[in-house]
Order: sequence, then C-alpha cells, then structure tokens
Amino acid sequence: MPGLPSLDFKLPEEVEAILQSSEFLYVANPGNAGDCVIACGTHRYFDRKGWKYKVVPTTTPTSETAGRTLVYAGGGNLIGIYPDAKIFMTRHLPGAARFIMLPHTVRDNEELLASLDERCVIVAREERSYRHLLEHLGRAKTYLGHDMAFALDVDGLFRDGARRFLPLFSNRELFRNNLGRLRRQVRRLALARGNRKVLNAFRTDSESTDVELPRDNLDVSRVFGVADMTPTNCLETTYRMMKYINSFKRINTNRLHMAICGALLGKEVAFHANSYSKNEDVYRHSLAARFPKVEWKG
Repeated sequence: MPGLPSLDFKLPEEVEAILQSSEFLYVANPGNAGDCVIACGTHRYFDRKGWKYKVVPTTTPTSETAGRTLVYAGGGNLIGIYPDAKIFMTRHLPGAARFIMLPHTVRDNEELLASLDERCVIVAREERSYRHLLEHLGRAKTYLGHDMAFALDVDGLFRDGARRFLPLFSNRELFRNNLGRLRRQVRRLALARGNRKVLNAFRTDSESTDVELPRDNLDVSRVFGVADMTPTNCLETTYRMMKYINSFKRINTNRLHMAICGALLGKEVAFHANSYSKNEDVYRHSLAARFPKVEWKG
C-alpha cells in the first residue's frame, strides 16, 4: 500500500501517552459516511493499541463526562458552519479532567480557542488549521497530524467485513439502509451507460460547489451515511462503502473521504475543491507526495 501505510500511522507521542494511561471516553462525531470512515479507522487504531475506552454521543450528559478524559473524534466539525464540536466543548470542558481533539480541520472559533487551558490538546490534520491553532489557542497544546482515516488497515477491514457481514443483511438496524443503497447503485449503473468503471461522487450538501453534476452522480457519503455512529455501524458502513468504491478504476469527487478511500485502495482519483479550503489543505499535507494516483483538480 503506497503512501501512509495504515500500521505506520501514529498520533503525537503526548496524545498516545495520555490515551494508554487510563480508560477514556471517545466522543462520536455525527456526520456522513466519511465520518464513519474516520471513526472506523480510529476504533481499529485504538484496538490495535489495546487502549480501554467507551464510545459516547455528543448528546451524553455532563454527569457522565465529569472528571473523565474526553477524546473528541477527528473530522471537520470545529468550523463556523458546523456547531456540534463547539457546543460539546462549551458544555463539557468545565468538568472534564482532560480533553483531546483528534486530527481536525479548525476554522473560526477564536474566542473558544483562546479559552482552552492546559488540560486540552487539539491535533490539526493540515497546516492551515495548525497555524490557526498556534495563533489563537490559549494555554492548550496543538500538534500537526493526519486524518484518522489513514489509520485504516484496509486488508484487515475487508477480512473482518466479509467474515461479519452477509452481502445484504447483517445488522438489523442497517437492513433498510442497505436496500436503499442497492437501489441507488442500480440507478447509477443505469445512468452510467458506457462509463461503468468511473465513479462520479460529488457533494450535494452544504459544502457543495457550482461544479456541474454528471447525470450518473452518486453522493456516496450521503447514500452510505448512518445516524447512529456505533463502532459496529461504522465498521459495516466503511466496509460496504470501501467494497463498493473498490469496484471502480477511477473516482471523480469533491468529498475528502472519497478521495482518501480511493487513495488507500490504489485508485485513480480526480480530487476537486469543496466550498472552503479543507480538501486542498488535506491534499497538500497528506496526499500529494504520498499517493501519486490522486490528482488535484481545484
């Protein structure tokens, strides 16, 4: 596997030292299937390390987090258009023993960042966020890392997924999701005509751009998304989505985790911009020099 081999992925030493010292709470970040990929990579990394942790949602009461080490999922939630991480931090930081935010894109939120103290560590997943944190953090520490999706062990994921999940029915909660995904995949196939080895997976949400959507476009991250970010749901979603992506030769997308998954699978990827600089920043930091089949289109 080229680039950042999953088993060579490593968090900053201080973060690793904290997480191996005692049981912590992992706060699952709500989102789409890209967030499932992040969570799956995170769970598998934690489990390889043998760390003890409990998964809790962002809605968990403060009584359950008081005095605990809180580890907020990686992603892109600490920016102006998404309030979840900010709301969680505002509510839970006063009573927490420690707070760690895994590799994240960070924008805005200057007042919140300035208020963070020495209990807090935020890992940036690209250089623009790292510079923003260095400028605005109070007494908290920051490090530069890579998106948690790069912690995926792809071969192990496929082995575990094939062993645990039947072709369609596996998790009762996801059965209807799987049927809906299958219908959308069949529809895309009908629209693709002679272009069946090329997956067009452009955003159709708040981070979309004015790029003209191909007639066979399938926003895979939305189609494969789940509401309940349990470890099992994230594993199944990531397995099924990666298996689907693996059937294509080329991926055209402005979804960050479509590009990362394609890169980890060795696919040709034409990677386009989202509505702000996240895609390009992660591309420059983590993909450009390591995955030559990923091409930045801007």
